Amino acid sequence: MSPRDPIKEFVSKISEMGRSARSQYRTGQISAREAANKIKFFGSDLGNAVELVLEELERAPTRELRELLGEFHVNLGKDVIAKSLFRDCYFSDGHVHVTNLIYADIDAVAGMVDDTHKVLYIPIPKCGSSTIKNFFSMLLFNETHGEMVHFKNPSLNRVLTPEALQTTYRDYFKFAVIRDPIKRVTSYFTSNVSNRALRREALGRDRFFDLTTMPGPVQVAARFHDYRQMFIDFRHHTDPIDGYLSAFARHLDKVYVLNEMDGLRARLEDIYEMKIEDEKFMVTQAVDEEVKRLCAREFEKLQSFYDCDNRYF
Repeated sequence: MSPRDPIKEFVSKISEMGRSARSQYRTGQISAREAANKIKFFGSDLGNAVELVLEELERAPTRELRELLGEFHVNLGKDVIAKSLFRDCYFSDGHVHVTNLIYADIDAVAGMVDDTHKVLYIPIPKCGSSTIKNFFSMLLFNETHGEMVHFKNPSLNRVLTPEALQTTYRDYFKFAVIRDPIKRVTSYFTSNVSNRALRREALGRDRFFDLTTMPGPVQVAARFHDYRQMFIDFRHHTDPIDGYLSAFARHLDKVYVLNEMDGLRARLEDIYEMKIEDEKFMVTQAVDEEVKRLCAREFEKLQSFYDCDNRYF
């Protein structure tokens, strides 16, 4: 009897998961997106994930699948193909995830627009966007949703261009909120990464290729660009502020810094002629002081990546 080889058993189990995903897709039990992501994360097999998406695209050439194919090519480091796919999605369909707009250097951004009161907001992750979206939800619909607000009120969502800000939205109150970039990364780490955001994206896997899905600050700083390449959640939350505002800042009426939130609330109360309750819509969990110090020390190493953001301060 041959000795048990745990590594071979593990590889065999992962390969079987990939084969199972393909079978489930071909028998209609799961969608092409679900199957491709299972192959990607459980099989660590981007090549076969791409092939499955291409197979489905021959039958149903949707924008969602073309964008997923672009994201797989980001993972593969094939920037030219990824950018071409994202641009095709945007120019043919008018919609693409905001981090993919930034990746493809498209002069467009995801925004929130209230036409009735003529207010336009460009959300930037980890810059109070949950609180501000809940402001709108309270003012317009008399309800709040905490963190889930990002998935509510789709009628307010728009893809915006600089030209539209100068024409269609010329007389709207247009604003954004910014934050120190290193504090943004710290907030993302303590609120999202530490709460299993990457593990959820990886369908519960402990590792994806050679990256742990529960990294500490040292690992995040050391493998920052690898995490940006492999996880769309990470890329979305760490894109520079300049990626959101480079083509838009000069067309905005006000760019607030995060500590000016009281001033923004007062401005919105004036526009809507309503009181916004003085409460926090996103309660930040307590963070150990030693973790804060470690984040500050490690993430300071990322400063050069965010040099372009300094001009907004």
